[in-house]
Amino acid sequence: MNNRPIADSNILISYFTQDANFEQSKKVLLEGALLNLMIFAEVTNFIQNKYSTEQAKKTAGRILSNASHFSFLPDDHDLLVSAHKLMEKFLDNRLSFIDCFILSQAERYGLFVLSSDQKMGNYNKVRIVNPFNTKL
Repeated sequence: MNNRPIADSNILISYFTQDANFEQSKKVLLEGALLNLMIFAEVTNFIQNKYSTEQAKKTAGRILSNASHFSFLPDDHDLLVSAHKLMEKFLDNRLSFIDCFILSQAERYGLFVLSSDQKMGNYNKVRIVNPFNTKL
């Protein structure tokens, strides 16, 4: 597909809320990242719940209008099934369905994932890079 990573929602939330990891998230996101609709929904819902509907609308608009930095991966029924199977396999690790979906996409397309979620690292078929702890 390409060499851009899939960015987990925690990377985008750091960027859009300008938290303590803002500079690292900005650096990796400006290099370009892949998203899926679940990540997009998770980020905008987080912003809406923590801040406001208006802020969520602005965040969504910024993501959608920056096609040079953010591209959306395709999804399908087989990816949903794969994510469900992963969730069952890693039930003890409490991986969310969205995390399992991201891992399924990364495995299918041969991509790595940018995430600060340590639980995702338990899946050894996909490389997880924490940009907050790693020099890229």
